[in-house]
Amino acid sequence: MLSLGRGNAVSPISHQMLETVPYLDVSNLHGRSVILMPLWDGEHWRVWFPLPDRIMETKIVDAVEIDYVAKEPASADDLLFPFVEFLWQRACFPEVEHFIKAIGDDFHNMGTALAKLRHFHRMRSQLAHPIARRFIATELEYFLVLARSVFDLLQEALARLWNDRFRLTDDAADLLKRTHKLPASFSKIVRVNDGVFRTAGQIEERYAIPPVVAQAYEKSASFFAALRASRDAIVHGGASLHDFYVTEKGICVARDAKPFTTFAGWRQVSDGQEALVSIVPWLAEIVWRTVETCNGIVFSFASVLLFPPDVAPGYRIFSRGPCNSALSEVVRVREGGGVWWSDSDVGP
Repeated sequence: MLSLGRGNAVSPISHQMLETVPYLDVSNLHGRSVILMPLWDGEHWRVWFPLPDRIMETKIVDAVEIDYVAKEPASADDLLFPFVEFLWQRACFPEVEHFIKAIGDDFHNMGTALAKLRHFHRMRSQLAHPIARRFIATELEYFLVLARSVFDLLQEALARLWNDRFRLTDDAADLLKRTHKLPASFSKIVRVNDGVFRTAGQIEERYAIPPVVAQAYEKSASFFAALRASRDAIVHGGASLHDFYVTEKGICVARDAKPFTTFAGWRQVSDGQEALVSIVPWLAEIVWRTVETCNGIVFSFASVLLFPPDVAPGYRIFSRGPCNSALSEVVRVREGGGVWWSDSDVGP
């Protein structure tokens, strides 16, 4: 099966035609979808379009929002998400392709929400304070929903791969695996009921998965619980996110404001012991821990299952979007970057 970029699937095309695309290795696909992404060769963009009898190459001047193949990113703001890259390269079967694309869309939308928050700060002099607070609250609610969505989309993909696609080399273990289906809901794996989460041993026994995978799920539980509680309190419980202060330095909240206190550690990178703290470290914590938690889960599966080889060996898969700079900015907070937005910041 062949797809073009991040678009819709198109009619199957012969392996012989696909061999004209220089980054693809089509000799060992094992039934996977082939994603025709643009290639950045270090100097130019190269793009391929399928025609009825051939694949046509063309060139473009630049790209705004794409996933693309390259050995190095075309721009410093182009991002690489290791777990998403692994799924594109080694696990893009037809039944999970949609979920991989949807995860990528969620990260693009998270960047958009962050860019809008930064824009609201810059436009603060033209917005009445109640309006600004409502704008901010709406974007933060959406941001939490997106982060929560990544986990369920990932679990949908992993459940299909585990239940229907792969077999274990040990026959007895494989038989046990087939009688213990992995659920498509992330919370069903890690949670027994409200406030109670399974240990790695309980997860291993309940779903017949290897210890290393069970440990990755157990490790994810505390962050997932905090994310889920914040998201549910806002979306279902009507919790308020309106106690913001729009200052010259940026958007901030009281140090002990909920649901921000749900995420341990984020205030350690904020300014001292001041009563008001920037929300940027909180946003950075959610982005960074979402990616790192999903990395840990996916690569735990990679350590116990024999995935096919890369479809684009020697290449990486990067994500480019018009709001990537906002996403990159908050991620850099984890590396010591500034925790406040200023009027001189560049980007959308």
